[in-house]
Amino acid sequence: MTLNPSIKKVITPAAEGAIASYDYFDIASGTGIKNFYACQSYASGATTHTGFLTTDASIQSDPIAEKVNGGSGLLTSKNYDVAFNLPQIINGDIKITVSQGTYCSQADEQHAYVTMRLYKVSGGTPVQLGDEVTTLTTLGATGISSEQKVVIITVPKTNFKKDDILRLTVEGRGKAVSAGNKATGYGCDPASRDDILTASGAALITAGETTQLKVGVPFVVDVS
Repeated sequence: MTLNPSIKKVITPAAEGAIASYDYFDIASGTGIKNFYACQSYASGATTHTGFLTTDASIQSDPIAEKVNGGSGLLTSKNYDVAFNLPQIINGDIKITVSQGTYCSQADEQHAYVTMRLYKVSGGTPVQLGDEVTTLTTLGATGISSEQKVVIITVPKTNFKKDDILRLTVEGRGKAVSAGNKATGYGCDPASRDDILTASGAALITAGETTQLKVGVPFVVDVS
């Protein structure tokens, strides 16, 4: 197949300075879907982890899952950012998949759900894009209870300048039904490793289930 030489090669930058290219079918449709993955890491000397978005699904997050003790209402809030090195346009449905889970010492102690919002951050000022979304609740049973959820945030046509940030805010929420040894949270590992028992808490995602938090972003591809 010979491409029309008038079609320009369009690229979009990802986290960590990486470059991702669109293929012919993205160009033909005028929209390129790029998957970003939520990830966390510790900076040198830091005692808390920082969230970011990356297109590299081989990166391993520390921790694999955002975990907190059980409870009701808002239990944890984390921002995941990516800054663009070139102007970009986003328009359409952003599909987000997340695995959420609980650990309970006995059935029906703790339920889990996640609330998410998207922002454009320009000059340090965040502006929300689309509506807030909340996953359906995962009901805790004895041991680990986890489910993968898919939500959609519809974003109107939005221009990003160089150095503007796309931010995903993720709030881990829950409902404590009874007292007991319990925890809740969601996966955030681009490499999708199995969640394990660590110093930060019990495993919350069943072995073999994905721990990726994936954000499919529709970029407008300029072919003029």
